[in-house]
Order: sequence, then C-alpha cells, then structure tokens
Amino acid sequence: MKRFITSLMLLCMGLPAMAQDALIPENYMDTDPNQSYQYEQNILNCAEWLITTPLTPEMQYPRMAVTQFVMMWMQVSPSIQINFDTNLMEFLDDISSEEQQTDMATVYCASYMAGLIREKAAEGKINTNSVVPKGTSHADKVTGALSAVEGCIRFYDINKEKLGRIRDLERYKKMQKEGTLREYVEANLGTR
Repeated sequence: MKRFITSLMLLCMGLPAMAQDALIPENYMDTDPNQSYQYEQNILNCAEWLITTPLTPEMQYPRMAVTQFVMMWMQVSPSIQINFDTNLMEFLDDISSEEQQTDMATVYCASYMAGLIREKAAEGKINTNSVVPKGTSHADKVTGALSAVEGCIRFYDINKEKLGRIRDLERYKKMQKEGTLREYVEANLGTR
C-alpha cells in the first residue's frame, strides 16, 4: 500500500504530457479545474481502455499517458470524489512489481470514478457540473468501490499471467459469481 501511494504521488507530480490520443483531450492541462466535468466521458473511455488493454511493452507508453490524464483529472475534478478504502485495496500488496502495482491502482481509481460517472449519466447529468460532488454519500462510496473492485477483477483476468495469482482478487471473483460482492464491499467500507 505504501508503494502504491508513493508511485501515485510520483505519477501525479509530473510525467510530461506524453501522447495525445482520442482518449485524452488536447490541452487538458490548461483546463480550469471547475470545467473538468466536461471530460467525464473521456474518463469513462480511459477506464475501459486501462482495464482492457493488456500489460505489454508496446502499450507501456500509451498507458503512462492515459494514467497521467486520469490521475490529474482525479486530483482536480470537483464533480467526483474518490474514497481510498485500504481494506478493499489490500490486494495491491500481493503484486510484487511496483509498476504493475501502479497499473492496478490506476485501474482501481479509474474504475471507481467511472462507476460514479455512469451513475451521473443514468441521471442525465454526465459532463455537467455538480454542486455536491458524486462520491460523498455512503451509497456513492459503495457504487464507486464496487465499480473499482469489479474493474480490477476484469483487469486481473486479462493480465493474470503477467500479474500472477492475487488471492484477494480471486476471493472477490468468487463473491462476484455468488452475487455477494456488493454486500461484502458495503460491509467493509471504512472498517480500518
């Protein structure tokens, strides 16, 4: 967990903008934080791309660029608030490579935000400013954390050979199959 926080801070502090892609809006670094809500669809697209793009050497550079955008947006967006629940994120400690740990943590964050943005979209409020950010209520925290865990499960399934066996994610997968994952997430929010 400490490695995740250190890696996240290094990432946020300053990779230069590396690649402009359809996923990443041009000149997003110049955007007023109060206008960052306009990139919510980009965050949904980036979350899906991060989950489904395999961890291969040729995708390392684009992955870093997408990660930088997601992490920067997470820091400045007033419309979405993410909650890092260390109990649900303990599986990060089972990943030996710092780079892969950062990749998984980014998937967690992007998936968390995507879950809340999908909820805004269902309310017809995607890409709109919110007076109260999504992520502050208990229901929002459950939605975000569940989406984050499910995103990590998908990412793990795609990259299992490279990541190795992650016991907690295997347990989460089993709960997902049994239909008890939401209950578990809700019961374990903020337990530490």
